[in-house]
Amino acid sequence: MKFNLFLPTRGKLSISIHQFLFVNIFGYILFNLLLVNFIFATIILPAPLARAGSARSLSKINIAVGGSVCAYSLRKSVILAPAFSDPFLRVITRSRGQISRMTTSFASCEACEETEAALPRKGKGFIDIGANLLDPMYTGLYFGGTKKRHEPDLDLVLKRSFCANPPVIAEKDGPDVKIDHSILESLFITAGTIDEGVESLAMARKLNSEFPRAGVVGDSVPLKRFYSTIGIHPTRCAQELGIKSTDDEESIPLGALDTLKKKILDVANDGRTDNVIIAIGECGLDYEREQFCHRAVQRAGFLVHLDVAEQTCLPLFLHNRNTGRDLYDILKENCEKLKSGGVVHSFDDTFELAKDFIDLGLYIGLNGCSLRTQENLNVIHRLPLDRILIETDCPWCEVKPSHAGFEHVKTKFETRKDKKFEPGCCVKGRNEPCHIIHVAEIIAGVRGISITELTDACYENTIRLFGQSMNTL
Repeated sequence: MKFNLFLPTRGKLSISIHQFLFVNIFGYILFNLLLVNFIFATIILPAPLARAGSARSLSKINIAVGGSVCAYSLRKSVILAPAFSDPFLRVITRSRGQISRMTTSFASCEACEETEAALPRKGKGFIDIGANLLDPMYTGLYFGGTKKRHEPDLDLVLKRSFCANPPVIAEKDGPDVKIDHSILESLFITAGTIDEGVESLAMARKLNSEFPRAGVVGDSVPLKRFYSTIGIHPTRCAQELGIKSTDDEESIPLGALDTLKKKILDVANDGRTDNVIIAIGECGLDYEREQFCHRAVQRAGFLVHLDVAEQTCLPLFLHNRNTGRDLYDILKENCEKLKSGGVVHSFDDTFELAKDFIDLGLYIGLNGCSLRTQENLNVIHRLPLDRILIETDCPWCEVKPSHAGFEHVKTKFETRKDKKFEPGCCVKGRNEPCHIIHVAEIIAGVRGISITELTDACYENTIRLFGQSMNTL
């Protein structure tokens, strides 16, 4: 069966029913694809770019959507492939001759599902040496409250931290610092009590099965994703010893310190069977919060940790807050117990004290609390690069706009208040492992080096200190 069509330019045209259907169906599909692409290019895409504050600075954006490559030019034409199976857009921006990456959400802020194997990388990734993943904030409870602000989202936090292209909303290249983003390789889950040590060890083992490392070419160190520590935070020693926070060392029950030592050893030895426990701590001294534990009790508890570190040959994860030189003096008096070294984490003191710790063979851990003042930044500038480790101490110690080093922060993350929680977005005021990039950007900016140079150095420093306990050396 045939139809006769009359066209102004061709006159009478005879076509079959199959040809007629084909032309109509093809035309319908083509029209809809053009319409969808037009809507996407003019309405949907500019929104996240506008939030990123980068639309005016980009000359060309290449977009990968659901495996199809598209080109979106702000100055010329728009060509978009009709592939919307993946809700994520990997946006590769070209700005000032450099290539940087950002991932933004097409339909939501959900965490990126990519694996690191898909990302060609320069240099090594970050190792966050201190993360309080057991904190109730990651379950939706904030500041001791009992009412949940949102559902637990630790899984999304970790996906955001370990994905190859974290969902940032803006990336800008500074004039002096080359932004070369690396992904988070591993992190250490820190513990502050015996129970937390048991729980963090179990969590690390569980998460290692859920977040296996993808192979990385050229990476000869068989790192796990997650490690943990075991120790008593100085402000919680009285609690673990079963005495009041105001009691001094004379109130410690006979044999309580030996019992505490055995408990720490038991967890440490368990974790050493599969090299998941990599440090003794968080331990040390904290005179700023003596309302929780008398300083004499803190000292007694700290000496127990030195014995455990010597016996297990594990490094120390040290806490030092407003103690003057007391922590240094104890360590110097017991230097024979420091054979495996350690790190003074969250360091915010003077360069002279840092140098003394370094002379004992220790490393200096830096996070947002280490970068608050200009005096802090002056110390950072003088520290030897081969003694610096980086951390977040999340959910605490975030980098804030009020910090002296904030001007060096180039990467921004999509954020919501806890009461307006949105799955996949960071929570305002809650630090996360992915925010380690902020610490790195500030340190690199202050020292005038690239992110790659800093990350590579910190990676090697971390392996040098913890490699034996990780069983990588």
